[in-house]
Amino acid sequence: MKAIFFLFVFSAIVFAQKTSEEYLKSGLAKAASKNYTGAIIDYDKAIELNPQCEEGFVNRARAKYILNDFNGSIQDNTRVIEINSKNGKGYLNRGLAKSKMKDDKGAIADYDKAIEINSADVTAYYNRGESKSKLKDIEGAIRDYDKVIEVFPEDANINLNRGNCKSKLGDFKGAIRDFTKAIEINPMSPDIYRLRGLARNKISDNRGAVEDFNKAIDLKSDYIEAYINLASAKIALKDFEGAIEACNKAMDINPKCAEAYNTRGLAKYSLVDNGGALQDYNKALEIDPNLAGAFINLGILKETVSDFKGAVVEYTKAIDSDSTFSMAYHKRGLAKYFLEDKEGARSDWNKAGKLGDVKAYDLVRQYCH
Repeated sequence: MKAIFFLFVFSAIVFAQKTSEEYLKSGLAKAASKNYTGAIIDYDKAIELNPQCEEGFVNRARAKYILNDFNGSIQDNTRVIEINSKNGKGYLNRGLAKSKMKDDKGAIADYDKAIEINSADVTAYYNRGESKSKLKDIEGAIRDYDKVIEVFPEDANINLNRGNCKSKLGDFKGAIRDFTKAIEINPMSPDIYRLRGLARNKISDNRGAVEDFNKAIDLKSDYIEAYINLASAKIALKDFEGAIEACNKAMDINPKCAEAYNTRGLAKYSLVDNGGALQDYNKALEIDPNLAGAFINLGILKETVSDFKGAVVEYTKAIDSDSTFSMAYHKRGLAKYFLEDKEGARSDWNKAGKLGDVKAYDLVRQYCH
């Protein structure tokens, strides 16, 4: 009887053993209920029973990605590709994980392969565009967004992203068209109105910019950045009192907003309130000692009283805060020129030109023979 009982128990254990497919189904069910840790345990067992279980690796990679285990996700997607080199999703998903690891070059290589396998994979085009944008291949990003928009013309986010890229290339009219399309699709986004306002400001449509910044504020009453942008647009329109009012509202929201003080100082300077401007610039730097724009404005203030040496000091501080700030080199070059330091002026203007300020080269040709 003991032998028969042992045989019965042993047989029950054998018949209770799950198959790889059953573990896979169990993992999928757990993932559907967002129990990704439990899902991974089941996928582990499915893969242990079938080391060539492509679907097991695919889903375990996805679960690891969701749990921010990007290295683990990359490893599993690599196994997917080894099992089936025609699995475009393996390349796509590995690219997504590489992007999270800030390996956008590697991500682009994977998106390229995914697109080679399936030229209609708009997700691969979209994410390749994102990675290209991060790597400053803005034209390449726009081409990828174009592909996505051909399929999804009514996607506000993609139109928004393409608009941002066009702004970076200086195609502000093109950016405005994309932002306008995004607004038509999603009219309740304050961010899109603000971005369109910034683009309008770049083409000197300051009244249109004011309308957009006001709309952004209507949709988000505590939108500090929109208040500051509104102030800048009003300064361009010579509505200096209105600019001060907008800055004051930004300060009501955040009394420690350095840019609000800096912009209000510029409005006061435009009203020839140099003392008030100086107080605001100093307050801005008290809050943010590295605010390059405030150093620029201090330099301009010193130039108004012909203190060019003092101006050079302020512009140098701006450069120390942001070595890519072309205006700082341009302005310091002017101050040096007035101090009869032509070589110093030439050097600064050439640097400004290399940073994209093409007008600085005109100064070199005109004043530094």
